[in-house]
Amino acid sequence: MEKKEKNFYKKWWFWVIILAVVIVIGITTIMIMALNIVKSGINEVALSVQSIDEEATVYTSAGGNTIIVEIPNYTDDTKKYKKEAIEILLQGYASEDGILSNYSKAIICTKINSEDNIQDYFLSTTVYSLPSMTQETEQGDIYIDFIEYTKQSLSTTSSSATNTTEEQKGEDITLTAGKYTVGTDIKAGKYDVIAQSDIGNFFVTGSTSVNEILSAKNDGFGIPKYSNLTLKNGDTVEIRSGLSVKLQAK
Repeated sequence: MEKKEKNFYKKWWFWVIILAVVIVIGITTIMIMALNIVKSGINEVALSVQSIDEEATVYTSAGGNTIIVEIPNYTDDTKKYKKEAIEILLQGYASEDGILSNYSKAIICTKINSEDNIQDYFLSTTVYSLPSMTQETEQGDIYIDFIEYTKQSLSTTSSSATNTTEEQKGEDITLTAGKYTVGTDIKAGKYDVIAQSDIGNFFVTGSTSVNEILSAKNDGFGIPKYSNLTLKNGDTVEIRSGLSVKLQAK
């Protein structure tokens, strides 16, 4: 018996299948091209960040709306100025038609004592809104053998592994604008920081992270007192503008 030739191309469903395959291939190709463009853009951001600090690491969130920068060994003013330069860089990339124009958040993490052979380190995480780079939140955590302790819980926890200075008694001292090193200019210990005159920024970097506006004017632009500040040898205290403060030992 003679077999009839099956001309599939004459069937309507055959062309529906062909059309579906073409659409799937087209969408896949577009997605791959878009992904390559995004990756190349993030690579450009990463290279620019690493031109400022070659130790920095750049990556994005799974949702693709947050850029994260990690800055290790954040122990001196050089790193602080690099962080400020990276903030300006990210703001530029997040401007209209920039590589990060579709990103809504930026996170900068700074690590102290983050070398491979040191398990205990302090991590400060700052979250910004893009493209303004307005700071939303800042949180500091200390990691001890990879166990996380918040600054609040650490202040009430006694552990020889942390090498804390809560038991050391500080000495009252009045400071004006400038930079000071704990152990050299200021005795390590626990303090209340009280604004004495004018208004300005009060920073601490090292074993803890403080970024506050203190004011003796009661004008609502700053706080008059920062309580229970623990300073350790090697920490840096910086005061800006006309502010003077009293470090009252506890």
